[in-house]
Amino acid sequence: GFAGGGAEAQKRASLAQGFASRDLSGGGVSVDSIDKILAFGGASGSKENFEGLQDSVENRVIEAAKMYASATGKKLQINSAKRDGEDQKRLYQESVDAGRPGRGPSGMAIAKPGTSKHERGLAVDIQNYSDPAAVSAMNQQGLFQTVPNDPVHFELPKAEFGGIFSGPMAGYPVELHGNEIVAPYDPNSMLAKMLTAPPGTEKEIPAIDTTTQPSNLIRDIQAMNVQMMDMIAVKLDTMIEALGTSNDLQNKLVTYSRT
Repeated sequence: GFAGGGAEAQKRASLAQGFASRDLSGGGVSVDSIDKILAFGGASGSKENFEGLQDSVENRVIEAAKMYASATGKKLQINSAKRDGEDQKRLYQESVDAGRPGRGPSGMAIAKPGTSKHERGLAVDIQNYSDPAAVSAMNQQGLFQTVPNDPVHFELPKAEFGGIFSGPMAGYPVELHGNEIVAPYDPNSMLAKMLTAPPGTEKEIPAIDTTTQPSNLIRDIQAMNVQMMDMIAVKLDTMIEALGTSNDLQNKLVTYSRT
């Protein structure tokens, strides 16, 4: 939930006002309040907890709920949304005390405090997890059951193993994994062609005759190499400038210490 603070209080007030007038008429169902498409319950499944989700997740759940209501006439049941650290600590400690660390009474996974996506407002648990219509609606909005043995849990998939993803121009919160390359999607770029090529495509690429006019593939590679060299040159210039500044400072310190 929310823990005071001017910014959080303003967000709550804004959300409360926004839900009263938000246009939720899409998805084949006409509603004027999220209470008509979402049901709330549980320690961290209140409306306030739901409003604490990151916008990128909250809006997708609302769209999924609209689709689900249109298809079934039912509400999407929120069991858990934004969860504070103390609540996560309590849940995990209960599992430890019961002799099943990291597992709930029904065997579902419980993350250690500080590691749960719920604590960052990036995940939601729903009661309708076994309803194909609900799962389909969530999936169509980009929310998936990504945690083994935790089917109630839905979140945005990670790009840990690469891939092509889309999002609004305003951007989404990002979770990186070590050193990664993040770049705007250009369908004509070499990287996009490599990512979208079916398995085994590399074996089908014909030998390139370098004596003829360069192909589009070669030009792409050449352009990429030029960009990489420009980036390296800028980094080297910055490093040399930093080293020069450092050496100048050291010389001044030595001179000062001798006087």
